[in-house]
Amino acid sequence: MNRRDALKSLLALSGSVTVFGAERFLAGEVNADPTAAAAEFTPKLLALLDEITETIIPTTPDSGGAKAAGIAAFMQEIVTDHYSAEEQAIFFAAAPAIDAAAQTAHAGRSFIELTAAEREAHLLTYEAAPPDPGYQALKQLTIWGYFTSEIGQTEALAYDPVPGEFRGDVPLKLGQKAWSQ
Repeated sequence: MNRRDALKSLLALSGSVTVFGAERFLAGEVNADPTAAAAEFTPKLLALLDEITETIIPTTPDSGGAKAAGIAAFMQEIVTDHYSAEEQAIFFAAAPAIDAAAQTAHAGRSFIELTAAEREAHLLTYEAAPPDPGYQALKQLTIWGYFTSEIGQTEALAYDPVPGEFRGDVPLKLGQKAWSQ
């Protein structure tokens, strides 16, 4: 199983996991004053989020990655409009903490300065139990945003813009992409 398949499986399983902001989003609740949260999204933070999300879902020969799908902008919208103040605090602490830990572990080099292999190894340290809530929020938003983006729907997943009748027992071939609709 490759990383993209593992992420698809994780997305399917995330129904049993609390997804930050999802409850408020699904209920249609919007924050009354999103300006304070919007101010937190500096160009530096957005650049760091681009690199973290691209490490979680990288570009492959078959599909664009998280950066191409604009996941940092998706995060900005969801966090600003739908996260509670507590969830926003956890989210805004996560990326700088990941960057600071990278600098500590890699002789002062920031997360952005690391090689792709070093970035991946660094993020894997956050997968250990107990899960880091800030990293989990970043990862959840990355997966949610990517697989609901045009790139995720049309390049990473098999896409049929005009589906036929419903057939619930269609056999899949080994290695075939899951269907987006």
